[in-house]
Amino acid sequence: MAIPNTGGYQAWTSLSTGSFEIPAGTHRITVFINGSNLNLNYFTVNAADPPPPPPPPGAPIPGLIQAEDYNEGGQSVGYYDTTAGNSLGKYRNDDVDIQTCSDPTTPAGTPCFYIGNTATGEWLAYDVYTPEAGSFTLTLRVAATSKSRSYTVKLNGDTVIPIVGVPNTGGYQKWTRVTTSSITIPAGTHTLSVHANTSNMNFNYFMVNAVPGDE
Repeated sequence: MAIPNTGGYQAWTSLSTGSFEIPAGTHRITVFINGSNLNLNYFTVNAADPPPPPPPPGAPIPGLIQAEDYNEGGQSVGYYDTTAGNSLGKYRNDDVDIQTCSDPTTPAGTPCFYIGNTATGEWLAYDVYTPEAGSFTLTLRVAATSKSRSYTVKLNGDTVIPIVGVPNTGGYQKWTRVTTSSITIPAGTHTLSVHANTSNMNFNYFMVNAVPGDE
């Protein structure tokens, strides 16, 4: 513990150590003097603040989740993609096709990426966390140039929303929101997965919203 020049032998200052562990029981603390010409008045031993708890695993819900932030783990774990490589070349170096986008609803300061080149049967998985059980809806930000497009939503591998219809928005950068019916999500960490029932859809992000009156 380095002692500064305090300006006088009666000009006192306080120094603090870093935290260290002391087991339960009786112990002896020894203060060793490493130099001359210093005064020591007293010392206190204080309980250190406990370290903050680790964040719960999974994206917090209610909340917004970017489509490109699917789980790690690769093919058949964090995602399933029918073609090898990221053909659009942005954000991640795996098999999901990710491109930059133009969407005015993207939160300020957040880069805009979307999942494109969607093929039937592909899916993306997201770990989510909620401290309390409740009813929630999902609102997906999507774009398509054909009608009769859709996704399926699963919770922990079980289908909870069979059809999330995606309309013809008039362009692959003409985005709209589609909102699901409500689902019940227990407290804790769960996996939400979004499965493409059809091809040629763009997926920007989704919001998990608590049903009013059920927070």
